[in-house]
Amino acid sequence: MDAKGSFQEVKYLEHVQLQTNINYPMRGALQIYLESPAGTRVQLLSSRKLDKSDKGFVNWIFMSVMTWGELAEGVWVLTVLDMVGPEGNYGNIGETTLILYGTQQIPPHMKDGPRMYDYNYNRIHNGIHASRSASNMYRNHNSYYL
Repeated sequence: MDAKGSFQEVKYLEHVQLQTNINYPMRGALQIYLESPAGTRVQLLSSRKLDKSDKGFVNWIFMSVMTWGELAEGVWVLTVLDMVGPEGNYGNIGETTLILYGTQQIPPHMKDGPRMYDYNYNRIHNGIHASRSASNMYRNHNSYYL
């Protein structure tokens, strides 16, 4: 159902979900990428050498917030790769649905343009919050749960 123009219209993304069914003889060999219309390439799944399951993914939901604030409309590209498994592996991608969550209004953090999430941004913001949380937790260990 197309929600464009309805009260359910998603213009700006908050998060995306990919629900998929993939048959594959070695699930841990797969990598899954989703590229947004803005060109943001999100890795939804990395290879996992200890996952030898032949069950694939049945109605599996992958989620990301990496496209938060981007425009939802446009062409999305799904890429599924096996860069690990033995040659000759083959499988198929079954029913797959892209679910977009968001708003009609631009998010406040995007009004001055997109944030630059680089090493320094994460180090500064995570370091400040992590040190406050840790010091508070140790002051009264019965009051804080992580």
